[in-house]
This record gives sequence, C-alpha cells and structure tokens, in this order.
Amino acid sequence: MDSQIQAKVNEWLAFDKNPATRAEIESLRDAGNTEELKRRLIESNSVQLASQGLCAYVLQNVPNATERGVVVGHDHRYNSEKWAQLTAAAFVSKGFKVYLYKGIVHTPLVPYTVSKLNAAAGVMITASHNPKDDNGYKVYWENAVQIISPHDAANVDNLVIDRTEEMTVAYLGYIASLSRTRLASAGKQMLQSSQVYQYLHAWSFSGIIDRANKVFDFKPLEHVKEQQDPNPDFPLLLSLILKKRCIGLGNQDCERIWFVKKPDGTWFVFSGDQLGSCLRVDIEGYKASGRPIEKLAMVASTVSSKLIGAMAAKEGFKFVESLTGFKYIGNAARALEAEGYNVLFGYEEAIGFMLGEEVRDKDGVSATSGKLATDYLEEIYAQYGYFRPTSNSYFICSQSEIVDQIFARLRSYNDPASLSKDKMSQYPKSIGGLTVMDIRDLTTGHGFDSRGHMITFKAKGDGVAIVLTVRTSGTEPKIKYYLEGSGSTREQVTKALARVVDELRDEWMQAKLHNLGIPGA
Repeated sequence: MDSQIQAKVNEWLAFDKNPATRAEIESLRDAGNTEELKRRLIESNSVQLASQGLCAYVLQNVPNATERGVVVGHDHRYNSEKWAQLTAAAFVSKGFKVYLYKGIVHTPLVPYTVSKLNAAAGVMITASHNPKDDNGYKVYWENAVQIISPHDAANVDNLVIDRTEEMTVAYLGYIASLSRTRLASAGKQMLQSSQVYQYLHAWSFSGIIDRANKVFDFKPLEHVKEQQDPNPDFPLLLSLILKKRCIGLGNQDCERIWFVKKPDGTWFVFSGDQLGSCLRVDIEGYKASGRPIEKLAMVASTVSSKLIGAMAAKEGFKFVESLTGFKYIGNAARALEAEGYNVLFGYEEAIGFMLGEEVRDKDGVSATSGKLATDYLEEIYAQYGYFRPTSNSYFICSQSEIVDQIFARLRSYNDPASLSKDKMSQYPKSIGGLTVMDIRDLTTGHGFDSRGHMITFKAKGDGVAIVLTVRTSGTEPKIKYYLEGSGSTREQVTKALARVVDELRDEWMQAKLHNLGIPGA
C-alpha cells in the first residue's frame, strides 16, 4: 500500500473512536482497496480540517460562539450524513452547542435556523444542483448569509441538540406569513387544473413542499411516484412528468424552483427573470399596508433582468444589483437592512429566489407562495414595458491567452494606439445598430471589484434598449454572455436582440478567427 495512504489510515485510526467507521477503514486496509481508502480518507480529512479551521475562526471572531452554537444540516448525497457528523464532532470537541438536524433537510432551513436561534454559524453539506458525484460544504456566518471574503463523551449528548421539528414548524409559520402578506391582493392563485410538482429525487416533495402547500391552503399537488424517494444517483425520468398541464421542478436540496405551463396545448417555459418578476413584492399590497415605499428594497444579480429596476424607478422603492450568487445577494440585503431598508425580495436569473426577511439564501419553498400565470406577466409588461427574457449563452475557449486577447480588444476597440485618458471612449460605440450609452467594466475598477473579466454594455436605439454582460466563467473554459432587451413590442425587441447576438459573435468575439466553440453549432 502507498505510504501516503498508509499514513492517512494510521492517522484516521488514531483519532476515530467510532467502532463502525474504524471497522470500515480497517476492512478496506486489509483488502488493499487503495482507491476507496483514498476517496474516503482524503475527502473526510478535508471536511475535518475545514471544520476545525472554521471552528477556530468562529471562536476568534464571534462573541459567545460556543453558547450560541452552530447549525449543521445535510442533503441525501453520498457521504453527506457522515460529513455532517464529522462537522458536528469538530465543533463539539471545542465545547460548542451544535444544532444537528435529524435526517435530510432542505438547504434554506439552515440559514433560517441560524437567524432564528441567533447561532454563531451554520454548515450545510450539499452540492446543490451539481452532478451526483459532487458534494460541498456551504458555510453561513452569524448573519445567516453565506460567507464571503474579508471530546469528552459525557458532554456530547448535551452539546448536540435536535431541534429539527421545532425549526421546521417555525419555518412553516414564517412562510405562512409570506402567504398572508404577499397573496392578499393577488388572490391566492397558483396554476390551476392538473398540477405536478417534482423535486428531483430529493426528500422535499413528500416533506416540506406538501406541508407548505397546506399552509398556503392550495389544493394538493401531484408528485411523480417514481421520483419521490431520495436517490443520490439522481435519475431523471422526464417522460413521467410531461403529461400534465402544469409542472414545477426544483433541484435536489430545495433551493431553486421553476414552472412550466401548458396553456391551450402549447408549452410555456418561465425563465428565471420572468419568475422573478412574478414573485417580487406585491407593490400595491405593500403600499396599502401603509409602510413607506421608499424604505422597501429589492436585490438582483447584475446579469438578471432590469425589469425590477424599471419598477423601482417608477414606483419609488430601492433596487440594488450585486455580483452573481446568493452569498453576494444575501450580504447586499443585510447591508441594506443596516441602512434601514426593508428587504423583502432578491433573485438571480439562474432560478433562485429569496423572499421575506428570515432566509438570506435562495428558497424554493417560500417561493411557491407567489402568483404565477402568463396573464400576470402580461399585466406586468403592460405597466412597465416589455422585457424580453434574458438570453444567456456562451462561447467555448480553453486558451486563457485568447480570452485575454478578446477582452483586451474590447477595451481598445476603436483606436488601440490612442493615448486618450478617456479609456471608456475606446470601447465599442455601437452594437446591432444600437448606440452604446453606458459601460461598466468590473475588471478595471468601474463598478465593484470582480475576479476575471466582466463588462456590461447598455445600448439604445429606435425604441429598444438592451443590456449585455460579457464575462469569463470561474469554473469552465467559457466566455458567457447575458442579454436582455426592452421595448414597446415583442417583434421590435426580438429583431434587435438577433442583430446584437450576430455582431457579438462575428465582430466582438471574432468566433471564426479564434475558433470559438458555439453551442448547437
């Protein structure tokens, strides 16, 4: 056996007091199963090291941390339960009170409980919507938002506390309050006729979703029997759910939600931006409550639709954009709260919605309390203008030097040799026949800081306005773009967006010259 693996085995057996897990490791060692040992020891060791490091950091930075405790939950992926127990053990060893959930829970319950119990931190073992072989370690700070940059056996039973049912009941009470305040004027309307709601081989369809459904007093939803049991292999049998008129799908840990409606025999797919437009705060209801509209705030990622921004400009509430990801959206919400704003909604176009004031992460359960219908969308467009759902796509490029070259060219598009101090004048002045009116380059210090390349262009012309964001991916060899258009008619906006995509591909990216991969090509 490899000496490094043998050392890991010896290290494990030196501290593991659990007879069952010790026996597993000893059995694998005796069988010479190096690959399985490597997977288990290295991954578990990483979880332990991360937990010990987090524990030390929380002790140093959070007042009364051991008494306030930490919240630990897990999904149904392979090893999730074991890693949650390892995480809890690391904190217990330092005298922390640990609120360890009993069984599988949905991700939003962890930040909710951190907030509800005023815990020092929270950890959720989950990989969200990632492939089945992945797993992850999601950390929430004492403000109940994901973090961003800046064993005495006699005591264990007293330190590990199960408040699963208590917190679940409290959480359902919280989303019931959302139903009362958000749906009073909307009329408690969800999609009618035959409905099927499916969380993809996760625990939540027969758990929290059904319980939430009763809270909202909606008629029972039908589930796909073949997919309703948790399965870490995530087999997707789409044919089983395509026979219904209305479909709701959520990812494995109950964070995201999206709906498909089939009116008059045709499919209608709600984009993340359209769902966000429907689920945002009921403006008329908020005004009727007597609360000052100028203290209402909503948050969206920079690449999401600008429709809520248009609403804010017309109605007088605060709208703020953040970097992509709910760790940024949630922290932006907390910052607004510190300024005295009432932040009731946040979202990103990748189908994640944050409703209410308790959960500062995407929450597919509370999101079911909104009104969703194609006619409601038409009402919104009639009042605030037509916004074409964001067109998101990408170009494939595995050579970082070419990516840098493409973005450098965009920054000196008009006159590469110019010595002008007005650097913004060197960017493209038009696209698709529309005049570029505003540019925000996060890479070079315009706007807020970001890693990698990210440039946003706003252009107008002939009654159409577009917002185009081009950025690199932090995890894939791609140049991604996000495009949205608004105007008075669908036809006008659709034609303009087609011209923009053509020029982006052929002139700005020079896809043929650089041999960029294009989806579907």
